[in-house]
Amino acid sequence: MTRPRIGLTVGHFHADPRRPLFKGKTLQFVEKKMAMAIWNAGGLPIPLVEVSDPTYVDTILRSLDGIVL
Repeated sequence: MTRPRIGLTVGHFHADPRRPLFKGKTLQFVEKKMAMAIWNAGGLPIPLVEVSDPTYVDTILRSLDGIVL
C-alpha cells in the first residue's frame, strides 16, 4: 500500500541582511510537528515550496491526494 501524497504549505523567513546565516536569502521551511502528524496519519508530506515555473506547479498539484494549508 502506498501512502497518500499530502501537500504541505511552507513558512517563509524573508531575506534579512542582518541574519548571521543565509544572509539576504529567503528561507522556506516546514513545521516538523505538522509533517510528522501527516506521516503518523499514514500520509507522505510533500512540501509545497515557492517556484516560478507554472508547469512544475501544475504537475506537483495534480500528483497530490490532498493539501494541508
